[in-house]
Amino acid sequence: MLGLRNRYDLGILNGDVGTITGADEHRVHVSFADGREVRLPLDYVADHLLHAYARTIHKTQGLTCEVALLLGDDALYAELGYTAVTRGTHENRIYTVVTTQDFADRDFHLEHLVRSLGRSHAKTAAIDYLEPPELP
Repeated sequence: MLGLRNRYDLGILNGDVGTITGADEHRVHVSFADGREVRLPLDYVADHLLHAYARTIHKTQGLTCEVALLLGDDALYAELGYTAVTRGTHENRIYTVVTTQDFADRDFHLEHLVRSLGRSHAKTAAIDYLEPPELP
């Protein structure tokens, strides 16, 4: 399971990944790899708990895993692609959708994916807009 909201009083943070170990009529019991065991009320579970088998690129920043799988859709850009394909230690795969015609074309080289990965969304810092000061 993946926690999506900080609740310090419950012992869970946004992005925490744990294993559901049980439940009762009021709470779900969760254990974490660091040894924490928490009991989450059903309202938190209903609104802020998801399956963790698939996560967004943003939630996996800093994560290392054996195999990373990425959906290369229209929303992909250079910084997201780099972050995603540096998560897997043994294998990183990008999956994309192409038309039947494009797939059958022997000269098709996934141009749309290459264009997406070549497009940067990096922001320019405000200081980069200033003229450098003249030194005496």
